[in-house]
Amino acid sequence: ETINAISSQSLVVDTSRLFSSNSSVDTTKKNLRLKVDVVDDAIIPEDEKARCERYGMEYDGRSSRRRIFMGGLIAEETWDVIEAVAAESFGIYDVVAFVEGRYTQSNTERELRFVPGSRELSKLQDMFGPSTDVTVDLYKDKIDSVETIVRENTLREEIIVRWKASGMKPDDIGLIADVDETFSRDFLRAAQICDIPQFRPGQDCRQPKVLAMSMVFEASPDCIRERKWHHPDMVIGECIELIGNETGRPKAVRKDLIYRKAGFGGGGPNDWGSMPNATLFPLLNAADFRMCDCGNVYDYVGDYDWNAAKNENRQPTKYTGYHFHNFFDSANAVRTKYRTYGHTVYDAMNLSMAEIHEDLSRAVDCAFNYTSRKGEGMEFVLGGLAAIMGPKPVLYSNAKKWRQRANKWKGIVMNDPLTFEHFETSRNEQNVTD
Repeated sequence: ETINAISSQSLVVDTSRLFSSNSSVDTTKKNLRLKVDVVDDAIIPEDEKARCERYGMEYDGRSSRRRIFMGGLIAEETWDVIEAVAAESFGIYDVVAFVEGRYTQSNTERELRFVPGSRELSKLQDMFGPSTDVTVDLYKDKIDSVETIVRENTLREEIIVRWKASGMKPDDIGLIADVDETFSRDFLRAAQICDIPQFRPGQDCRQPKVLAMSMVFEASPDCIRERKWHHPDMVIGECIELIGNETGRPKAVRKDLIYRKAGFGGGGPNDWGSMPNATLFPLLNAADFRMCDCGNVYDYVGDYDWNAAKNENRQPTKYTGYHFHNFFDSANAVRTKYRTYGHTVYDAMNLSMAEIHEDLSRAVDCAFNYTSRKGEGMEFVLGGLAAIMGPKPVLYSNAKKWRQRANKWKGIVMNDPLTFEHFETSRNEQNVTD
C-alpha cells in the first residue's frame, strides 16, 4: 500500500513496511522497518519557491539544503509517538541526539531503556532514515535540585555537547523537541531551503529562534485540541553555545547555571537592561531553546481558507507542527508517567485518568465521543482528523495507522475500571454536550 501523504509536497510514504508498534519482533532481523521513500529531497526551484511562499518566506535560489541537528530527551515514550515523529522527518535530519536519564524529573530511579546493544536502541536507530546518525547518550547521575525543571534542562545541555561532537557548524540548524513534538515535514523542508531572517549569516542572536505553531493531538489522531502549542524550536548554529563564536558577545548571567536572569533576556524579548549598549547578544543554551522568549512564529499562510476551516469545525489554523500529547500504551503507563516525571501528581496511581490532569480528562471525554466543554481551549475539532482542512501528519495519512491509534486509546479508556467508573458517575455533572 503506497499513498500520497501530502500531495502538494511530493512525498510518498510506503506504509506497507511500517512496523507494528505492538510487535515484539526484532526489527533488525525482520523486514518490518519503518520506511519512507524520500522523493522530496531534490531541489526543484519552482517547488521550493511555492513552498517558501506558503510561509511568507522567499526562495533566493539556494542550491543546497541546510543541515538539521535534532535533539531531545527520551525515556518511556511509546513506539506510536516515536513512529509518528520519525515518519514526519524521515531522511531530513543529519543527526538525532537523544539523552536518556537514569532518574526522572522527580528523581525517581528507572531502568535505562536504550542501552548499547539493546533491541530498543537498534529499533530507534533504524527509524529516522538511512543517512541519519541517531545517538542516545545515557545520563546516569542523580541531580540534586529541588526544581524538576532544573533536572530536565541539565540533561538537555548534553544535546549540544553531542551536536558539537557530531560536527555541527555555525550554518547548521539546531532543533530541540520533546519526543512527542515535530515541525511538519513541509516546514522542515522550508527551513532547509528558504531565506529565513533567523538563519542568515551574521546574526546578533537577539531574536534567533524559529518556533512551531503546533496542532495538538490528545492521545489520539481523532482528539485534536482547539488550542495550539508553540514548540519545537529551531536556532541557527551561529547562535548556539559551543557552536557559535562567543567573541564580542556578553555572557548571560544564569540561575542554577541554566536560566537567564532578568536583564540578560530572561524576562522577555526586550529584557536587556544589564547590557544596554550591546550590539551582539548571548548565545543560547539548551534551556533557552525551550524557555527564552526570543524568536518568531511563522504561519502557514497559503493554500487554505483558514477562516472557513475554523468556523466549520473550530480547528487550529496556519499550523506548522504537531504535538502528539499523551500517546500512551496503557492506563498504568499514564499513571506512572504522571507520578514520576515533571509536574508530579503524587496520588496518580489511585486516580482515574480523568482526575490526574485536565488534558487527560479531555482525552477521556474524547474517547467517549464528548468533544465539547465550556472554557477556552477545552473543545476538540468537530469530526477529528477526517475533518481537518490543511496538511495532516505523514503517519496518520495512512488510514490503518490512524484507526489503530484511535482505537487503542478508546480501548485503554474503556478497559480501565477506575476511569470508566469515574466517567459513568460524573458525566451528568460535567458541563459537556454530546
